[in-house]
Amino acid sequence: MIAVYLTPHSGFITPLRSDTLWGLLLVGIRTLYSEEKVNSIITSIEKREPPFLISSAFPFYNNKKEKEHFLPKPFLAMKNTSFDRVLNDNDRKDAAILMNKYKQYKKLTYVSRRVFEQFINGRLSEAEYVSQFSQEQPAEQAVVTSDILHAPIDRLSGTTAGDEQGKGLLFYTHEYTIKKGGMYFLVNGERSLLEPVLRFLQHFGFGGDNSVGKGIFNVEMEDFSLSFPAQPTHFVTLSLYSPRREELEAFKRSGLYLSYDVEMRSGRLGTHFLNTGENRKKALAQFTEGSVFPALDAKCIGTVHAVHTRGDFQVRQNGLAFPVPMMIKENA
Repeated sequence: MIAVYLTPHSGFITPLRSDTLWGLLLVGIRTLYSEEKVNSIITSIEKREPPFLISSAFPFYNNKKEKEHFLPKPFLAMKNTSFDRVLNDNDRKDAAILMNKYKQYKKLTYVSRRVFEQFINGRLSEAEYVSQFSQEQPAEQAVVTSDILHAPIDRLSGTTAGDEQGKGLLFYTHEYTIKKGGMYFLVNGERSLLEPVLRFLQHFGFGGDNSVGKGIFNVEMEDFSLSFPAQPTHFVTLSLYSPRREELEAFKRSGLYLSYDVEMRSGRLGTHFLNTGENRKKALAQFTEGSVFPALDAKCIGTVHAVHTRGDFQVRQNGLAFPVPMMIKENA
């Protein structure tokens, strides 16, 4: 497993989720290699042999000795009986403090690498973590969102554009900045294939408004490892995940615990190399990072979807899971 570290030189417009990163990598492969190379990757995925899998990007901090990594909080639905028992074992004041901790915990997006490994190895349950939870969670403030005010320009007159009543039009865009450290994502697969592509993206930019200097990162690659359980019962996905029908049926047959969130993914295509003004993608429902499912005996989980078609050319969106083996500790 490889970690790709993105240290920002500017703000960025596009959240770096796994489907976005996958699309950028394929654009780079198409640019540096050929369209035939991209088609061969799609064919490999259809054969359930993808040359690489990628996660979404998560924050990291640069400490003096080593990088501090954060990962998505796994969805682990706490049993009501377990939480009620913990509350009943405390007096009213302590119970109120514990309830407040639980509310703060539910708002978390990320946990530290140490806590994540305890979760996936069955050494920590949600009830136990909430009881020792500290509100000091620096990862939650790592990525800062700013609203940037814009005024459209009339290209004929060179003045601020107005509506039919002659009033100026204003609009906002979101821009993300990182206080310290940067973002990283994980890769399983062919490092030699992706290294030149990542060097290209380092200059080209990641995501929207790269033509005006947004999404510029310094890129570094390092080996990365996580401590996995010897006998996993589940997996947690570190990427957006779009399951095949066979996988959904396998989840139903297993009868095991699963917990997830679903997000509709839509938006516009990056049109630098498509030569088309028609750039809306079809909406696609995907399970989010941190979703937990029963373990599957498969090297390739999920699929890719065609979200835009122009003639014989199809734009694909990544729905392959980046699965991390997991053993769930019961809250009983």
